[in-house]
Amino acid sequence: MIYVPQPSPVGVYFVEVVVASDLLKASRRLSVSVESRYDVVELALPVRLLELTGGATAPVTITVKNLGNAPTQVILAAECKTQALRCYFQVSGKSNLSLYVLPSEEKPVSMIIEALPAAAAGQYLVRVSAVGGTSTASSELVVAVSGSKDMSIGTKQLLMTVAPGSAGSIQVGVLNTGSVSLEVVAHTIEAPQGFVVTITPSSLQLLPGEKRELIVTVKVPENATEGVYNVAIGIEGNGLKMYRVLVVEVRGDAELGYYAFAVILVAASFIIVLYSQQRSRSGVWSRHK
Repeated sequence: MIYVPQPSPVGVYFVEVVVASDLLKASRRLSVSVESRYDVVELALPVRLLELTGGATAPVTITVKNLGNAPTQVILAAECKTQALRCYFQVSGKSNLSLYVLPSEEKPVSMIIEALPAAAAGQYLVRVSAVGGTSTASSELVVAVSGSKDMSIGTKQLLMTVAPGSAGSIQVGVLNTGSVSLEVVAHTIEAPQGFVVTITPSSLQLLPGEKRELIVTVKVPENATEGVYNVAIGIEGNGLKMYRVLVVEVRGDAELGYYAFAVILVAASFIIVLYSQQRSRSGVWSRHK
């Protein structure tokens, strides 16, 4: 093995190799040609135009090549020319990445391009650059955003009070705040054991600006103990994911409290009627006198 130090100038050098024993001796003269060491970094993109909807993401595989005769450390950087997009490399989760590339080696790198939900329709430029030891390269990609994709849920936390063995319902409003239609699907993520959760409808289609209601019904088992329970529901629409927590308070006197309140209302109405009749009779007797 022959090692050539890094600062050696370009030229031809001679090395003599000697093999000797007690009786024999042989030598060979080798010429070593020291040439310049360099890297040639090249970038290749599979597409030049990428179509996205606001709120969507897409991977783009970049190929990094070293066409030189020396290994090199390549620094990759992704730059979005607008705040409507977010660009990062899947490996690092950041907009820059360092990788080691040997001569004649090709390395695929996955870059993620994300169009923010509020991105306006239009065409945006994404630039990818690579810096090696002795060379640089860059390439550009146009991202066409066709519209925004977003939705909002009426409330972040819901509260329901029910008695053991009974059921309660609550409405959850879903609003399409984007500019494209959404296929919305609602499902139960987590519920206490024995609780039956029903979401009606389980799926719906929302036009831009349209709002519809989901009815979440929770059936509490008869043997449920008093306390506070959490029911988690998920609402998804074309890749958008939102979660809400329904707080269920189980109280044994939940129904009794309603009936007691109703009895109080009936009693108060009865007393008012009696009092009115009494005043009416008093007025009649006073006129007769």
